[in-house]
Amino acid sequence: MSLMAENEGSGESGGLLPVARRGEPVEAHRGLLTGPIAAPAPLVGVPAGRTVTLSMMLRHKWLALGLFVGLAVVLGGGVWWTTVPLYKATAVIEVSPIIQRILYRTDDNGPIQWYTEYLNMQTAIIRSNTVLQPVLEDPEIQATGWFNERPRSLFGGEQSPLERLREALTVTVRPRTSLIDITMQARDKTSAAKIVNAVARRYEAHSDEQQRMKSDLRWQELDQRKRDLETEIAHHKEMVLKYRTDLGVTTADELVTQQRTRTDAEQAQLASLRQEIKLIEFQLEMARPVQEKGAPGDHAPVQPEYALDPGWQELNVAVYEAEHRLETEGARLGDANQRMAELRAEVEHRKRLRAMRERDLHNLWKTNPGRALADATTAGAALGGEVRQLEHRLKLLKYQESLKVADLEKEQELHRGTLTSSQALEREMAEVSRKQGLYESAVQRLSELDIEGRAPGRINVQSYADEPSEPYNARRSLLLTAMAICGAAALALAAAYVRVSLDQAVQGVSDLKGPFETPFLGCVPLLRDPQRPSEQEQAAQTEHVRMIRTALLERIDRQRGSAVLISSAGPQAGKSTLALLLAESLAQCGKHVLLVDTDLRNSAVSKRCGVRAEPGLVGVLTSKATDAEAVSHYNGTDLDVLPAGRLGASHDPELLANGMIAASLKRWKSQYDVVLLDASPVLPVADARILARLVDGALLVVREGRCRRGDVADALALLWASGTKPLGTVIFASRNRIGYPSYTVLPSPRPANSADSALETPSLPASQ
Repeated sequence: MSLMAENEGSGESGGLLPVARRGEPVEAHRGLLTGPIAAPAPLVGVPAGRTVTLSMMLRHKWLALGLFVGLAVVLGGGVWWTTVPLYKATAVIEVSPIIQRILYRTDDNGPIQWYTEYLNMQTAIIRSNTVLQPVLEDPEIQATGWFNERPRSLFGGEQSPLERLREALTVTVRPRTSLIDITMQARDKTSAAKIVNAVARRYEAHSDEQQRMKSDLRWQELDQRKRDLETEIAHHKEMVLKYRTDLGVTTADELVTQQRTRTDAEQAQLASLRQEIKLIEFQLEMARPVQEKGAPGDHAPVQPEYALDPGWQELNVAVYEAEHRLETEGARLGDANQRMAELRAEVEHRKRLRAMRERDLHNLWKTNPGRALADATTAGAALGGEVRQLEHRLKLLKYQESLKVADLEKEQELHRGTLTSSQALEREMAEVSRKQGLYESAVQRLSELDIEGRAPGRINVQSYADEPSEPYNARRSLLLTAMAICGAAALALAAAYVRVSLDQAVQGVSDLKGPFETPFLGCVPLLRDPQRPSEQEQAAQTEHVRMIRTALLERIDRQRGSAVLISSAGPQAGKSTLALLLAESLAQCGKHVLLVDTDLRNSAVSKRCGVRAEPGLVGVLTSKATDAEAVSHYNGTDLDVLPAGRLGASHDPELLANGMIAASLKRWKSQYDVVLLDASPVLPVADARILARLVDGALLVVREGRCRRGDVADALALLWASGTKPLGTVIFASRNRIGYPSYTVLPSPRPANSADSALETPSLPASQ
């Protein structure tokens, strides 16, 4: 709503002054102020967010308490309503990481490889249909209360017992152990224990069955393999016997050795023939040149031919035979063999003997050439017949050589066939040996399975589940209830916090000290029972009014003839009560005080002070009465009261703007130390703003819990805009207990009809 204020200083009775709207910055209207009214005023900011304290929140304690009780009842009841008592039963399965052995160490016993993965696989087996379905088919389990329950899912469908059991069953591996916990939750404690034990027994039986099936299958495979090996061994033995009979030997090596012996003998005979042939050819080669030379008498003496000497011939043949043996044995034995060294030594020995014979013949030729010649002649005569014999012998030996070569080729062909048969015999014998080894391994493995099959199982039930005595989630219900209560308390406190944060009403001194630049002068405590206040409350109220009085006197510099406007932002703020209390306090300290009720629309001073209402201020301003006629003395003190008077049916709305009030104020200020004007609220009407520029300062009363901070800011801004100086703010009806308990406040003597007594009258307004 747009508020208007009348300008009295210009002398124009109808002048209008635009006033800032509520919450609108005053700077936008300062340029419109002219003359003395346009005095600069400090900026009054819009109140910022307040700091919420516990005392502020406690003002809404009943809201918080009601919300806490309601939420606690609802949440706690919901916890107990929705929480179903469940019983938990647990059986423990031990899965040994080492498969025990009785006698033999086999592939099936010893440490289990990948044991962690094996444990996790067991949890899946326990929850599988193979284990759970037989449990549900047990008549004892079907008779339990859990099995006969028929709960429905969220979508209305009925779950099968297998699905319910899988949901209720929990299988976990204990960390760093070989234990598996099988746990089930059920409403019936007997059902939980029975079902868990049945699952544990069934899992143990299933594990034993699987182990037996594997052992039986392995036994059957090994037994069949053993029988197959027996058949194969018998067949290979028949083949070995056949080859032995055909070849006439026991082993293939024996056959090869015999054949090699025969071949070596033939080769040795052939080599001997060829050696003899070479020797005869050498003899013929040596004899023919001698024969062609003629008789020894026809020529000069020559050295004897060694080849004509029979002794030399024998030694030469021995050398050739030794060299032949060396060559033959070297091809067979190799150069590294010790026999080769002996043969080489024999060759050297034969050569030395031949050389010695050659030296003897040479010496004989030198010492007795005639004898050597005679021997040569005789030898030459016999040489012809010997050559013929050698030629005949050579032909015979070459024929024998051809026959021996043919025999050797036949022997080699026979050796190749024998070698193939020997290889077949060797293969059959090796296969018999290999099959015999496999057969013995199969027999050994069957013996191991027979013995190790009686070893203790790797999986056994360490402990069966006991019937639980109480629900496992009972403590959970208590915990959830405590959490619900704590949540309700937190929500209640949050609601109180939000309520305080969103509340725009002034709730304490901090709401005025922080956001406003106007000084805070003090507060007046709230009386718990205004009709019957205690003596201590009255004394405290008096003391706080004295504090406000002291601060006010400091603001007006204790000068004589000061006029102070007392107003509020809106109605029901307690400004009239504060004006009366402050006037009385000023009078008690020796000040001559005049209290003027300028609230013509809602006057209350005359009733509270117990003085006549007429002619009052209206009579003075309309010149119908003088000051002496309108002013009343208050209980014989220095306090005089000028009531508002009564407005007629046709009263002048510009009564406070016609210039009479300014002259009256000037006159009153010359007669009194302090003139207090109890004015109308600032925001609803313009009277307070009209009077504001005529006084030395204004005092704004703020009722705690009723006046809004925005209204207070607007009221202060309008007072500044009206040309007055706000002396400060006062909180009325404060709930904060401000004081010092170690000091005793003594009540000052009051007249019987003092302002406090007036406040106790039930028929009077309590919040003007």
